[in-house]
Amino acid sequence: MDGKTLKDAWVRWSGVWHVVFFSLCTLALGLVVLDPSSTNDPILPILLTGLLMAWYAVSLRLSTLPPLGWVAFFAVGWAIWYALAGYNPAFMLVLSGLFPHVFILTGLRLAVGLALMLNTLVLLQLQRINADLTATWMLIMSVAWAGGALLGYYITAIIRQSQERQTLIEQLKEAQTTIAAMERQAGIAHERQRLAGELHDTIAQGLIGIVTHLEAADAAADDAAAQRYSDGAKRMARENLREVRHFIWELRPPALEGRKFEEGVRQVAESWAHMHGVSAEVVITGSPQLLSPAHELALLRVTQEALANVGKHAHAHFVTITLSYVPNAVLLDINDDGQGLTLPLNVVGYGLINMRERIETLGGTLSIESSPHDGTTLVVELPLNGK
Repeated sequence: MDGKTLKDAWVRWSGVWHVVFFSLCTLALGLVVLDPSSTNDPILPILLTGLLMAWYAVSLRLSTLPPLGWVAFFAVGWAIWYALAGYNPAFMLVLSGLFPHVFILTGLRLAVGLALMLNTLVLLQLQRINADLTATWMLIMSVAWAGGALLGYYITAIIRQSQERQTLIEQLKEAQTTIAAMERQAGIAHERQRLAGELHDTIAQGLIGIVTHLEAADAAADDAAAQRYSDGAKRMARENLREVRHFIWELRPPALEGRKFEEGVRQVAESWAHMHGVSAEVVITGSPQLLSPAHELALLRVTQEALANVGKHAHAHFVTITLSYVPNAVLLDINDDGQGLTLPLNVVGYGLINMRERIETLGGTLSIESSPHDGTTLVVELPLNGK
């Protein structure tokens, strides 16, 4: 239960005490007026009870007063009550509403002091009723006052602690919002960096090659050499056109829209296979589980990136994508029968770095097994606990 809830509950329950007070005033007045043995004129208690109720109603309109202002205000109400209790002990019943009222309207320290003043008035009234029991009443009222003070301190401590927790929760929510925004910005920056690296490694280098071949064609000594350089420029242009199509394919809206995740993976594989003229098979093992959007996006992007690398480097004829659901994890294996990796894995380029960062962000692992002329297998393991 947070601090706001406790505060609201306190305000709601204060209405109960208001009802109790007015009910006790009415009950006490009824006992006095309807007492068949009484010979006194009931006008005075009726007027005083009306004044006490009016005083209480005014208190409900008050929000803040200085300490001396509260003392003066309560002194007026208590003086009315003291006169009523002196008229008839039945008005002692009203105390069940007066004591809580002090704690509802004022702070704890002031309320404890005011409750002690009210206790003193009660003892004076009890002493007037039966002086022989003054010591006993003093002991009882002292214990009741101490118990009420301790209860007030306890309730106030609970409310204060709950308010501090509520403040902490709100700060944590603000921090989570800030972190989420930072993560989104970091993701955008990371994606831009990845695409910049891909553009530099492929299209930019290709354009440089095209310009170099065209300049060489212009400076060629004979037509055969010029044609050779021109043909090379055309070939590079076609290759760069394919690269541009790769980027468009990779940046289009996710293939998951309107599909189950497994269907999205199949669609990606089929689209890639059609583009490259390479056979691709998707195998699903285990019982498919509901993945979080972050898991689905990471696995889909890794699949796209891995297939793009196969298309660029592997010269493969067949690719197998295996999606395995095991207890508490999902595994993704992408295997090709291509020429394998001949470069050290740490210099493959931005693609592998980007894939590994995507997976490690979600607490998973990515590994690659490859050897020259023996194909490549990329293995991803993502934990599902806490997704």
